[in-house]
Amino acid sequence: MVDQNHWNAYGDVDISGTAYGIMAMNSLGIDSMKGHDWLKSRINSEDGGVIAPWTDPSSDTFSTAQSLLALSHLSFADVLNRAVN
Repeated sequence: MVDQNHWNAYGDVDISGTAYGIMAMNSLGIDSMKGHDWLKSRINSEDGGVIAPWTDPSSDTFSTAQSLLALSHLSFADVLNRAVN
């Protein structure tokens, strides 16, 4: 984890990895608010999506969808349970 709030991959910020890391932390009951706040800082004021390194300054649909799960304070178990119901 970089700066205690996000993950990097291949030399740049990793939106998906950060979202998954936050969800894993939520699953384990570990405080994930620094990561949560960091993801919120990546929200594009133009369209409300999440900016990824490869789409900057525009938002990325896939990164936005993944981030929404983490920003909703969901864990992997929450997502799986909703998919089954």
